[in-house]
Amino acid sequence: MPEILTAKQAADYLQLSRGSVVALAREGRIPAVKIFGKWRFSRRLLRRWLEDASEERALLQAMEEAAADPDNQERNPVEQVRGELGL
Repeated sequence: MPEILTAKQAADYLQLSRGSVVALAREGRIPAVKIFGKWRFSRRLLRRWLEDASEERALLQAMEEAAADPDNQERNPVEQVRGELGL
């Protein structure tokens, strides 16, 4: 797979529909650039976007768990979770 992807190639890479990928690009929710009216995507940046999204979900889940824990004595669950995740 090339480094610079078309919307269809990016959709295949992300296992989404082409329409979903284009909609995400239009909304600025995934890294993309429009060149001569065609969306183009960097495979490297898409991979980083996926990794960042996974890390963010893990952090949010851990924060929710820390906040819901009645035995949690930490005053700042965000810092506690970041420390536990090594962030």
